[in-house]
Order: sequence, then C-alpha cells, then structure tokens
Amino acid sequence: MIAITGLKDLEKFGKQAIHASEKIERDVNDVKKAVAGYVFLRMMSQTTVDTSKAISNWKIRTPNDQSLEREAYFPGKNRSTQPQSTQLGIRRELPNLESAKPGQSIFVSNNLDYVEDYLLHKDNLLSVAKKIGEYRTKQEAGSKLRYFK
Repeated sequence: MIAITGLKDLEKFGKQAIHASEKIERDVNDVKKAVAGYVFLRMMSQTTVDTSKAISNWKIRTPNDQSLEREAYFPGKNRSTQPQSTQLGIRRELPNLESAKPGQSIFVSNNLDYVEDYLLHKDNLLSVAKKIGEYRTKQEAGSKLRYFK
C-alpha cells in the first residue's frame, strides 16, 4: 500500500506517484498472467474431444509467437491419454507466461478447425472461458491492485 500524504510536500507526492505508477504496471501484468494461466488450465480440463489432439493444441502465446498445429502429445481414445497430454501441455505452455511484458497481450488459443465447434456449441467453452476469466480477474485484482489510501 502506498500512502499519499497530501500536497504539503509536492516533491514527495511526485516520487510516490511515480513509484505507484511503476508498481501498478507490474501488478497489472501479474494479474494478466495469472488470469491467462488459469483460463488455459480450465480450457484444457474442459475440452472433451477424445483423441488428446485438441488438448495438446491449447497454447499460451504473445503476439510475436508463431501459430502451429500439433499432433497429440500422447495419442489415445476416449480421453485415455488426457492426463498425460494435459501435464505435458502445462509444462510446455505455462512458461510462456513469463515472457509477457507489461502492455503486451497474452492469447490462450487452440487453432484446430474442429475445436471451433466445441468452443461455440458442444462444450460452450467460450462462455465458460469468459466467466472463469472474469472471476479470476476480480479475485486477482482485488488482492493486488490497492495502492492509495
């Protein structure tokens, strides 16, 4: 918490405001990364396509990253390899959050054509992602973004 003592000491106030603006930028970036990681994990766990290819294609990317289509990390049937593919996806994708800079977007995506049907209709994943993203943003922002008394 940064206490602003008033305008009696304008120089001190200016230094406090500069410090607060730098902290806000870092904290907003931390909230963004936490929300993207949470949405990524939930989307992988909610995906019901059964060959592990859809799960293996969930990605966390920044604008400069290349898009690619992957084969299933562990091909399977009837979700038999979902846990293995999920764990490998987590190990490969979550570190991408660390490269996100303040002011830079983070994308949670899956570029398989047939996943769009699941996103929009069958599993309704887009509305689920929006709800969990909003929930997690409130949670993270409520705990981090408190600066002025």
